[in-house]
Amino acid sequence: MEDACRDGFDSQDAAVGLRRLKQLKKSLNPRIFPRVLSMLSSLVSGVELDAAVLSDAMVAAANASPGNGSPRSRELQVFASALDDMYRRKADERPGPAELAKIAWSLVHLGDRGSASLRRLAHEALVLLEAFQPMDLSKLAWAMATAGVRDAVLFNSIAAAAVKKQQGLDPERGLANLAWSFAKLQVQHPELFGAIGQQALRKVASFKANELASLVWSFATLSVKDCDLMQAAVRQALPGLQAFKPRELANLVWSFATLEALDQELLQAVACESKRRLRNFEPQNLANLAWAFAKLQAKDRDFISALAQEAASRAKDFKPQELSSLVWALGASSTREAIPELRHFGREARSRLQDFAPQGLSNMVWAFATLAEQDLEFFAAVGQESAHRACDFRSQDLANHAWAFATLAVADAQLFDALAERALENEGAQLRDARPSQLSSLAWAFATLGHFDEGSKGQALLKAAASQAQTTLRDFSPQGLANLTWALATANVSSDGLFQATGDMMLPSLEGVVGDFGRWSEKDLSLLAMDVVSVLWAFSNSGFVHGAFSAGARPALARIGHELDARTSSSASGVGGATQVTEGSLLNVPTSLNGGDGSASEKPFVVLDAGDRCVLFKPPGWQVDTEGDEELRIAPGWSERDMLSSFLQALLPERKYPIVRNAEAHFGFLHRLDVPSSGLILAAKTYEAYYDLQGQLNSGEMMRDYVVLLRGWMSPARSEVMAPVQYDRQSAWAGNSNVVSQGGKPAATYTKVLAQVVGEKSASSYSLVAIRIGSGRRHQIRTHAAFIGHPTVCDQRYTSAETFESDSSWCQRNFLHRYHLGFQDRQGEMQDALLPLPPDLVRALEVLAFARTSCGSADAVKAWAEGQTVSWDTSKAQT
Repeated sequence: MEDACRDGFDSQDAAVGLRRLKQLKKSLNPRIFPRVLSMLSSLVSGVELDAAVLSDAMVAAANASPGNGSPRSRELQVFASALDDMYRRKADERPGPAELAKIAWSLVHLGDRGSASLRRLAHEALVLLEAFQPMDLSKLAWAMATAGVRDAVLFNSIAAAAVKKQQGLDPERGLANLAWSFAKLQVQHPELFGAIGQQALRKVASFKANELASLVWSFATLSVKDCDLMQAAVRQALPGLQAFKPRELANLVWSFATLEALDQELLQAVACESKRRLRNFEPQNLANLAWAFAKLQAKDRDFISALAQEAASRAKDFKPQELSSLVWALGASSTREAIPELRHFGREARSRLQDFAPQGLSNMVWAFATLAEQDLEFFAAVGQESAHRACDFRSQDLANHAWAFATLAVADAQLFDALAERALENEGAQLRDARPSQLSSLAWAFATLGHFDEGSKGQALLKAAASQAQTTLRDFSPQGLANLTWALATANVSSDGLFQATGDMMLPSLEGVVGDFGRWSEKDLSLLAMDVVSVLWAFSNSGFVHGAFSAGARPALARIGHELDARTSSSASGVGGATQVTEGSLLNVPTSLNGGDGSASEKPFVVLDAGDRCVLFKPPGWQVDTEGDEELRIAPGWSERDMLSSFLQALLPERKYPIVRNAEAHFGFLHRLDVPSSGLILAAKTYEAYYDLQGQLNSGEMMRDYVVLLRGWMSPARSEVMAPVQYDRQSAWAGNSNVVSQGGKPAATYTKVLAQVVGEKSASSYSLVAIRIGSGRRHQIRTHAAFIGHPTVCDQRYTSAETFESDSSWCQRNFLHRYHLGFQDRQGEMQDALLPLPPDLVRALEVLAFARTSCGSADAVKAWAEGQTVSWDTSKAQT
C-alpha cells in the first residue's frame, strides 16, 4: 500500500495528508488511525524535504498523534532519519529559528527524550537564539525541559533572549510554558522571572485555566515570590474555578501553599469546587491538595474528612511517596482530630513498607503520633523495617521516628539501638547536621522511653546530643531547652555546663517576654510557662543550683499567670488569706455530685481555702482528671465514676475562675491520686496560682505525705526506695507501672514505719507506713511497695488475685491516703493541710487495732484510728 501511495504522492502531498489527518482524528476508527498515521509519516522517508516542509510535516504528525503520552517510535524514527538527511545536505538548507523550534517541539511530542538528534537541534539553536521570536523560544524551552535536556548554557541563553524580547511575551506566545520549562529543570534566573512576572501581571486576564495554574506552579517551584502577580492570579482564578481540571486545581493551591501566600477566599472556593469532583482527582492530586491545606492551616474539617474518605477508597492506587505525603498532611492539618481512615492507610502501607523512602516512613509515624493513633501492628512493622534501614536515615528521620514512638509509648529496643547507632556514626555526623528541635526531640524520646541504660547506645547518644547542643544552644527555642534539660536530668546525664548556659540564656529571654506580653498569644504564654517549669524540675532533680534563674523564674511564672487571668476572667478572683475549713463549708454543690449515702467519706469537700488556691478531699472512686488519656481502659468496678473537675467547677463560677474549665491546664489541679485512693488534692483557682504552684512542685518545695498499709513487716531500717519506674500503657486496664533495673524515669520514695501488726482474721502481718515522695510517677508508691515485697493492702493491680480477695474481706479498697500537703500561699507563707484517715480506712485499721502488735505499735495504730495526724517531721519510725 505504501509503494502504491508513493507513486501518486510527493512530499508536499505527505505534509497536506498529515495536516488533514489531525482533522480526522476524532472521526476515524481508533484501531485504524495509528496505521494511517504511520503510513503517511513513512511517505517522507527517503524523500528530500526542505526545512519548512519537514517541520510542517512533523508538527502535523505530532498534532495528529493519539495524545495518550505513549511514544510513536515508528514516526519518530522516520522523522529523525529525514532530519539527518537534511543535515547531510548544504548548510543553507538547514532550518531557521522557527523551523528549529517546531522540529524540537514535534520530536518531543512524538516521544523523543534526549536523542542525539534533539541535542544537535539544541546546539544549532544556540547559535541562532538572537533571531528566535518569543513563541519559538517558548517551544524550544518546553521541548528541552520535557525531554530532560539539562543544558545550562542553552537555558541561560534562552533566558537572556527572552528578557530582550519581553514585550513580546504574552499568554498567546507561550509565556506560561516558558516559565514552566525553567521550573521543570530547576533553572533559577531571577531576571527572566522578573520579566515574566511583569508581562503576566499586565495580561493576566488572557490566561486560560491550565496556563494560569502552570504559571503559578512555576513561580512556586522556584520559590519566586511575586505578591502582586499572585493576587492577580487569585482574582483571575476565582470566577472560573470550574474550568480548572483536577490536576490544575491541586497545582494552584499547592503553589500558594508553597509560597506561603494564604488566601482564605481561594482556599474555600477550591475546597468547594474540589469536593464536588474528588472522584476525578488522581492520587497525586489528592495528596497535593491535602498537603496544601495542611501547610496553610486551612480549617475545613468537612473537606479534609471527605478527602480522607476518598483517598481511603483508593489507597491501593497511591504510590508510597503520595501515601506518606497524604498521611503527613492529615497529621499536620489544623483540625488535629481523629481520622478514622488512618488505620486503613496504615494497613496499606504495611504491605509495602520496603518501597517507602526513609522520609516517607518518618512522615507516616509522625502523623500517627500527632493524631494519637496507637496502631501497634503498624508501629511494629515500621519499627522492624526502620531498624534495618536506619543506616540511610538523616537527622529528621531519626528525630521523627524517636519522637513518634515515644509519644505513643511504643518501646522498641531494636529500633532505638539502630537510631542511636546511626546518630553516632562518623563521630556524630547526623547530630552535627541536626537542627536544635531535632536534637531536643531525640533526647526527649530516648529519656521518655527509658532507653538510657548505663553503657548503652542510648546513653551515649544523650551524652553526644548534650555535647553537640552546647555548640548551638543559642538557637534552641524555650521548648527545645526544656525538653533537652528534662531528658538529661531524667537520664542522670551530668550536664552542669549545659544547665548553667540554659539558665543564663532563658532568664533574660523570660524577662523580655514578661516586659512585652502584647505579642504573645495565650497558648504561647502557657507553653512558655511550662517550659520554665520543666527546666526548674531538671535543675532540682539533678541537684543543680542556678540561683539567679530560680529566683527570677518564680516571679516570672506568676506574672505570666496574672496576664492570662487578665485575658480570660471576667472579674478579679479572691486572693484572701488561708483558712482551715470544716467539712462541707464553702460548698454549694448539686446533690447529684454526692455519691452513696452522702457520708463525708463519699463526697469531696474543701479542706483548706488559701485565697487563689485550695486543698480538696478526693474520696475513693473519684478521678482527678489531670490528663486527657488517664485511665483510658477503666478497671472493672470503676466503669462509672465522678470527676473531681466537676466538683471544682460546681464550686467555682467559670466567669471568675476560667482555669477550672481548661483541660490543658488540668482544670487547675497540680497533681493526681489513683482512683481507689483518697486524700488531699491541691487546686489553683487562677492561672497565677497555678504557675506559682507548678514552680514549687517542680523545684521540690512542695511536700506530699501519705499513710499506707503494706503487707508484711517492713524493716524500720528502710528509709527510702530509689528505683526507676516505667509506665506501660499497654498493660492491664489502663496501664501499669513497673520498676525496671535500667531505664525508666527516676523515682524517690521516702518511708517511716509507724507500726507493725498482725491481722485479726488471719496470721498475715502488716506495716503502717508514712511515706513522702520526692517525685510523682504514676502509681509510684504502689509500684515501689510491690517492688520491695510489701504491696499496699487491697491493691488489685499489684497483687495476686488471691491476695486481693483476702484483703477485700476486711478492707474495701486500696489502703493509701494522702494526709498532708505543704505549700506556699500567694504571700509566700507556708501552708499545711492535714486530713485524718477517712471512715472506711479507719474501720479497716480498727480490725488491726485489736490484733497483736509489735512493741510500740499499738499507740500508733490507735492514734491514726482515732483521727490523729502527725506531720512527717515529727513522726517517728519504729525501731
